[in-house]
Amino acid sequence: MAEPLRLLTRSGNSWAWGSEQQIKATISSETCLAFFSRHRKTELRVDGSPFGVGAILCQVQQDRTSRPVAYASRSLVDVERRYSQLEQEALSVKFGCLKFVHYLNGDSRFTVITDHKPGSQ
Repeated sequence: MAEPLRLLTRSGNSWAWGSEQQIKATISSETCLAFFSRHRKTELRVDGSPFGVGAILCQVQQDRTSRPVAYASRSLVDVERRYSQLEQEALSVKFGCLKFVHYLNGDSRFTVITDHKPGSQ
């Protein structure tokens, strides 16, 4: 998701704000994000790909919907791009836990959610 934004920062590329960039701006706006509460169920949604890892910290609201609290992602370095899919998924879990450690530390319990079936067993 962040790759089109990263391409804008490379030299030699023309700058253009399109629908992909607008989506990124919208999902990171304050109207979309929920406030963190230690009293709500917390979910860490993670995903790894050949290009990067990402994590979304979500919480279940009173109306039982899951809303994002924070987003994080980063590109993989060359050696990480050679990881197997399972290793990239595991890296995304580690990345998410480290990125959101200030929310997840303490007495807070949380659930890790991934779309990788072998890694979720």
